[in-house]
Parts: sequence; C-alpha cells; structure tokens
Amino acid sequence: MTSYQSLSPIQPDGIPIFVAWHDLVIGASVFVPAVNLTKLRKQVTKEAERRGFIVVGWERIESGKLGMRFWRVL
Repeated sequence: MTSYQSLSPIQPDGIPIFVAWHDLVIGASVFVPAVNLTKLRKQVTKEAERRGFIVVGWERIESGKLGMRFWRVL
C-alpha cells in the first residue's frame, strides 16, 4: 500500500490530486482531470523532471471530464 507521503500532489485548479509517481513505469500513463490545462502541463512536467522522467501529454476528455493524459516515455 502506498502512503500519501510518497505521493506528490498536482494542484492545477487548487484541489490536490495525488500521482503515484513510483508506479509510473516507462510506457505507463495517468489521466489527470483539470480545467487549467496550461498549469497542469507545467506542474506535471516540473515534477516529472525532478524525478528524472520524461513525459508527454495530450488534452483529452475521458468519462466526461476534461484533463490531460500523460505517458512516461523515459
């Protein structure tokens, strides 16, 4: 089980969203719902770079929710 201490929150709209970065292996993806997609992209990219990851992301609507899906590519 993952503790919240090992997770880093992303807060593009002021509501913390926790991403289990240690589970994001190369080729894995995560969808992060948000309205402020510019801020979301910057926050996720910054956190990924801090961990030595490279991610790519696309704006999407999934299950009726606006957000971005990010894939770890390295």
